[in-house]
Amino acid sequence: MKGTKITLFATSICATLSIFTTSYATPSAPTGWYLEADAGQSRLSGKSYPATTSNNSTGFAWGAALGYKFMPFFATEANYTRYADTRVAIAGVPKMATDAHYSYALAAKAILPIATSGFELFGKLGIARSNSNVTINNTAAASSVGLVGGSHNATGLYLAVGGQFSFIPELAINLQAARARGNKATGDSTAYTAGIAFLFS
Repeated sequence: MKGTKITLFATSICATLSIFTTSYATPSAPTGWYLEADAGQSRLSGKSYPATTSNNSTGFAWGAALGYKFMPFFATEANYTRYADTRVAIAGVPKMATDAHYSYALAAKAILPIATSGFELFGKLGIARSNSNVTINNTAAASSVGLVGGSHNATGLYLAVGGQFSFIPELAINLQAARARGNKATGDSTAYTAGIAFLFS
């Protein structure tokens, strides 16, 4: 009797999973507009600071994207990413200056659905406008090393790769790594994030 109950329970679970998979696991979410929110960690590279300073650019990052999916394999999107601030310091002055970083990007998104699993891989290629804004917290210390406050921006390549899983056609979670290329005044910003996307078909 106990074995029969276990068999019936296992059969019920398998049947439920089969119905869920058949109903919701599609190669890709339907076409239409989508809204995405992401959060994770970022770091900055390639920016020039005075040689006598130390800096830490790793920290929390977040972003949002609005896109349109034309077909299961292609979409375009516009996104905004706010990267972690860079803390610029010298000995004895740990908070000499703060460098805030963010970017806007326009990108094409190529999508590769993995059979009917609900998983898909994607890559993004586009153009980004990177911005850097240095705020001086200790004027005397900054002047002693030649650090000047102010804003800088640069236009460069935007690249991203990642994967996404759709629980239902209109709701998905994703993981991605994205980079906005700048120049020596803004640096190159890289973000590793997890996100959630809503599609409005």
